[in-house]
Amino acid sequence: ACSALGSGWLLIIDYGTDDSGYLAPHRIHGTLRGFQRHRTCHDLLENSGAIDITSDVNFSALRRTGEDCGMETLFWGTQEKFLAECLGCWMAKQPRHKASLTSSQAAQYKQLTHPEAM
Repeated sequence: ACSALGSGWLLIIDYGTDDSGYLAPHRIHGTLRGFQRHRTCHDLLENSGAIDITSDVNFSALRRTGEDCGMETLFWGTQEKFLAECLGCWMAKQPRHKASLTSSQAAQYKQLTHPEAM
């Protein structure tokens, strides 16, 4: 990305953690895992082709790499924090009588920001 971008922004959103979470003792077997129908699969080869396989991104390493080649980190945080800041900016621009979410919008926001709802 560093060599491809002459100017502009690079937004990276993914599952992951920083060095402290990525290298935590409970991750002794790494972060590779599978999902099928929104449930964790422990045998990744059992239904190969039907399981989504994922692994966490080490955001600390990604940040260091970007900064080493001249990129600047403008935001560092969780999806919840990012969306809360976006929502706050959006609501601040709304007329006072429209500066609230509908129940549908609130439910969608909760789905995207609360780990127990994801």
